[in-house]
Order: sequence, then C-alpha cells, then structure tokens
Amino acid sequence: MGDLDELDAGFGPVPRAVIGAVAANRFMPPRQTGDVDFAICDRDEAAAGTALKAAGWRPVRPLLLRPPMSGFAWQAADGTPVDLLTVPGVWGRELVETAMASREGGPPFATLPHLVLLKMIAGRTVDGGDIARMLGHQDALTLEAVRSVARRVLGPEELADLDQLIELGRLEYGPRPEGPAPA
Repeated sequence: MGDLDELDAGFGPVPRAVIGAVAANRFMPPRQTGDVDFAICDRDEAAAGTALKAAGWRPVRPLLLRPPMSGFAWQAADGTPVDLLTVPGVWGRELVETAMASREGGPPFATLPHLVLLKMIAGRTVDGGDIARMLGHQDALTLEAVRSVARRVLGPEELADLDQLIELGRLEYGPRPEGPAPA
C-alpha cells in the first residue's frame, strides 16, 4: 500500500474522507487490507476525477456498490489500488465535512459514526465484523452518536441489525469493567 499522505495529496483541494479498513483500523484491532478507500460527496465527483488524473492516477473500473452508493476503482501513480466512493446528498457532505474538520495534520479520516454508516450500507460480511469490533468496546455516549447518524439514513430493520452488531462486539470484547480505572 502506498504512503497515505501521498495518496491523500492526489485529491488536491477536493474534500474527501479516508474510509474502509484503513479508517476502521483506527477504532479496532487492525486487519490487513490491500487498498485505500476514500469517499467524496457527489457534488465533487468531476473535480476529484480531474485532480486524480492530473496527479497521474488512472481509472480502472466501476465499483459494484449497493445504491445509493457509486464509485470507481483507481490506481494511484505509485500503483496503489484506491477505491473512490461517491456518497450522495446531505449525509455525503456531512461525512466529508466532519472528516476534513477533524484532520490532525494528516489525511482526513471519517468519523466513527459515518464510517459505521458506510459499512452498514455496504453490507458485506467483513463490514459486519468491522462494525462489531469497532463498537463492542465503545461507551454509551459514543454509541448514541453512532445511532444518531444511522437513524437519519437507515430503516428500522437495519437499525436493529446495528444493535445486534454492537452486542456481538460486546461479546467479543467481554464485559466492561465496572467502577473507576485502576490507579
């Protein structure tokens, strides 16, 4: 996998968020991945294509994604495979804006609530495992932030699935210790 800062620089001024396993690894024990995933909001799709081509990237193929998501596989100038997902509407803009606003001197990573929402929509088995591992050890306030974002996009059945994934994650991590942390 290429240098994340260099891959991020390929977007130039186009707002974006690092998503996928690279972002999920910030919230759970890391898992291997062979590519880097970025998200942009739908209004920036043309600008992103122009910026990436100018940076020496080449489009490879459309991604097979569950609507309303769309995207394209790219190859960065250094050969790194990169998936670029286009996220529609208000929640796409919110995902990217919160990532850009929370940059810590490096690439903009999606926030946990937005990353969970993307993984819920993707619906792959690996995403369910990621969600369980990311959320199984989170506190009630963090879980409410995740549910708040999810309620705006997901239906009742998917919200019930989210709660089940949280419970599976809790089983994996074991019971949370009660009381104050040891000194």
